[in-house]
Amino acid sequence: MEIKDLAGFAEPITKLIEVVAAGCGRVTRSYFARKDAETKAYEMKVLAQTEYEIKQLYGSSDSVREIQLIGTAEIDNTNPPLLERASSRNEYQEAVRQQNLESVCAIAAEDLLHESQVPEEKPSQEWINRFFNSAEEISSEELQFIWGKILAGEIKRPRSFSLRTLETLRNVSKEEAEIFQNLSSYIASTRKGGILPAPGNFHSKHVDFLFEVDDDEIRSLVDAGLFLDNQAEMHYTEIFNKHGYTYLKFGEIALIIVSSGGGGVVLKSKSKYYFLTKAGSELLRLISDSVALHTTYIKYVIANDLYSESIIAGCSEGSLSFFLAPVDNKTGLPNLNEKTPFDISRPYEEEK
Repeated sequence: MEIKDLAGFAEPITKLIEVVAAGCGRVTRSYFARKDAETKAYEMKVLAQTEYEIKQLYGSSDSVREIQLIGTAEIDNTNPPLLERASSRNEYQEAVRQQNLESVCAIAAEDLLHESQVPEEKPSQEWINRFFNSAEEISSEELQFIWGKILAGEIKRPRSFSLRTLETLRNVSKEEAEIFQNLSSYIASTRKGGILPAPGNFHSKHVDFLFEVDDDEIRSLVDAGLFLDNQAEMHYTEIFNKHGYTYLKFGEIALIIVSSGGGGVVLKSKSKYYFLTKAGSELLRLISDSVALHTTYIKYVIANDLYSESIIAGCSEGSLSFFLAPVDNKTGLPNLNEKTPFDISRPYEEEK
């Protein structure tokens, strides 16, 4: 994205510029231009060449350098003084941090281009400080994408991501983020938070066909602070709202449970579930627009597990209807105008 593309999107981008300025000081157009790996490498090469030419001009100790190439690293055999070595290291590290911040901000800008307006409120200075101190250390493109979405998400909905979540996510590795992305298709968002069925706890022999999850992968996400360190049975009440429905979210899709008699559904299961932490739930909300939908998996979990074990409170069993509807990205609520009937009564074997 070029800086000229920012024209016509004053409110969201202006808010982003204000936040970047509060965290980084003077803002340049480089914060809003996505760069590929070749461009980043070229910038670092120019930096190194400029540093070398300045030192030659002023007659520094390495004006005649002896360079040895080992792998992709250049080794300077002239062994300059300690302060020069420290200065060179600091300049390089700060340049890398600057590239990281610019990449993250450019991703946020691209995300905000799709918005027509954002709230007047902006993130707190404490949040801004913590965010940019963390984002400058993020070098992989996969994690930069997540941090760019966090920045855009906080501008669109202030207080969406807590300071504790930032602290957790700064320690999440690229591999752990990829595992979480893969598992996200199987996580249901409930009023109590995100739930993920624990491997090996279902009663159907067909679970391996539907649910390809490795317990070791889940354990790695427990260690990363995205899942709670225990398994538990599901047992809580989903109360129908004043419109007579409640829902579970699976990525961009909501399973809507409609009652003609009010009351609520007590969701309980003999199977074990992992529960997301606050950081895990906030990360799930961030990537939900890229989650693949498995309607057969939804049918299995609801019909063969949760629903088959549930107690209908305040209404007769036959008064419940089920629908699928897309989730509105801005409100996080299901779009009832686009709901379609969803039959969960047929056993799984008929689906194969």
